[in-house]
Amino acid sequence: ACGSDQVGCGPAEGSELVYDATVVATANGFVVVAAAGNGNVNLDSAACGGIFNLNVRDSGAIVLGATNITGNYTLQSGASITQSAPIIVGGVTTLNSGTTSDITLANIANNFNSVSITNGRDVNIRDSNALTINTSNVRTIDARALNGNMTLGGNITASGGTPTTSISFSASQNFTNAGNFNLTPGAAKRWLVFSSNETADTRGALLTIAYDFKQYNTLVDGTLLGAGDGFIYSLAAPNIIAGLGGSSSKIYNGDTSAPIGSLTLTSSGAINSDTVVLGGLSSASFDTKNVGTTKLVTSNNGINIASATDANGKQVFGYQLANTSVSANVGEITPASISAVTGITANNKVYDTTTNATLNTGAAGFTGLLGTDVLNVATATGNFVDKNVANAKTVNVSGISLGGADAGNYTLAATTATTTADITSRNLTISANSGQSKLFGNPDPVLTFSLGGLGLAGTDTLTGALARAPGEVVGPYAINLGSLDAGTNYNVSFVSNLFNINPPANPPANPPANTNATPRNSAGLVGELQNSSVYNSNVVNFMNLSPTAAGAGSGGNENSVNCAQASNNIANNKNALLVLNFGLNLPAGVTNQCFF
Repeated sequence: ACGSDQVGCGPAEGSELVYDATVVATANGFVVVAAAGNGNVNLDSAACGGIFNLNVRDSGAIVLGATNITGNYTLQSGASITQSAPIIVGGVTTLNSGTTSDITLANIANNFNSVSITNGRDVNIRDSNALTINTSNVRTIDARALNGNMTLGGNITASGGTPTTSISFSASQNFTNAGNFNLTPGAAKRWLVFSSNETADTRGALLTIAYDFKQYNTLVDGTLLGAGDGFIYSLAAPNIIAGLGGSSSKIYNGDTSAPIGSLTLTSSGAINSDTVVLGGLSSASFDTKNVGTTKLVTSNNGINIASATDANGKQVFGYQLANTSVSANVGEITPASISAVTGITANNKVYDTTTNATLNTGAAGFTGLLGTDVLNVATATGNFVDKNVANAKTVNVSGISLGGADAGNYTLAATTATTTADITSRNLTISANSGQSKLFGNPDPVLTFSLGGLGLAGTDTLTGALARAPGEVVGPYAINLGSLDAGTNYNVSFVSNLFNINPPANPPANPPANTNATPRNSAGLVGELQNSSVYNSNVVNFMNLSPTAAGAGSGGNENSVNCAQASNNIANNKNALLVLNFGLNLPAGVTNQCFF
């Protein structure tokens, strides 16, 4: 091959006949497979005249064998470009298969420095390390840096083929577009860039605003959730922790349902300035039905991620929730109102000088009580409007407070109420004491009595005094109530007794001589007014009991016929003064009845 100085094996295309036959065959759709080895022949030797220079001629279908080129490498083919062994190129690899042929260099041991695709239909390139893709024109391209960065070294233009994705670049580490190059995927097609984490990427100004979504926790060939152009990261985004904020309050209604109108769902754990919005909160519950503050509120249904966007407002996929139920102490239940307490009654009572009323609360009703809740009256005080006896008196109820299992869930609109009851008269028995008397001619003593029945209440006292039947002659007299009075709040029963006027004590058998005899007038009578000033009396009554003493000129009051009149005067006036003028014989018509 290549003259006498190059003896050995070489590609069959070194023969012009083989080359021409291969061109005709590939042009007519045949796939020509030729050995790629060159044995010990230097195909780049000047002696070969450039017949193996790929920049000079290409027969069509080319199968590359193991290639290790330190410099640039250019391969132009009129048909598909494939490989059967790893390719290592230290410089720039320029490939051209035309617009109707594919380039498939997918050996995972390839190590390109950088690649330019002058023309190619569907291009598939793998690099075991980092890879730079320079300006290229393709229908579709899938380039992957399996262990390093993917660098965009020029604009990539794709016309688009059958797949939705016409441009796909993948780096096990980072994506770099320091030159601010652009990706043009073609009409209705998209580009995708796979890398590890956006914080280490350099997207370039054009791609920073041109993408439609980004997605975490996804490798190349993984399931994509977004539509349009996107950045996809192998980084597993942390789980989003859902929380509950805002507030939930209601007036007690007997159940645990919690209003959600003022509740908010919070999220934490997003990275790279992403914003995660949660949804799915359609109902919530308080921990208990009872009134309280900072009550625990818990969602009833599963929480979900409603949306996730990044700092550019682009849709983000790949976040997962750490929890689908949320709860927080953000609740408040305020007491329901009891507008009125009804059914409280008061007992009738006997007058006792106080307004105190005994209440009956067992049958109390509560306006506003809910469901099967249990309430009762814990405290209440009753007072009549006054202390006096009357029927259907108003009783004012005050200081009402609630008791019962659900008392804490209610508040009273008013702590007062009214009812009616009777205050009945207090029975009082006044009994005149027995054995009361006086000696004839003495003044009456104060008549005494004892009390029975219910007695006097409190500090009440009686007014007035007992009295007796009129008369001053010796004998019994009925004691009556007189002016003694307990007032209108008492029902008084009086028990009478007798008051006795007893005869005077017997005079002395030998009365002492009267050294101060009262002078008499010519008729033998004591002067009518004489010595009357001794007595505390305005009336002096004379009763003449002797016919000799009833002489003429003695005066009307001295006439014995006035005995009865004198008796009346004496009986009706306990302070009257009676002067008896004794004779030997009683006058006609005058009997000892004058002495009672």
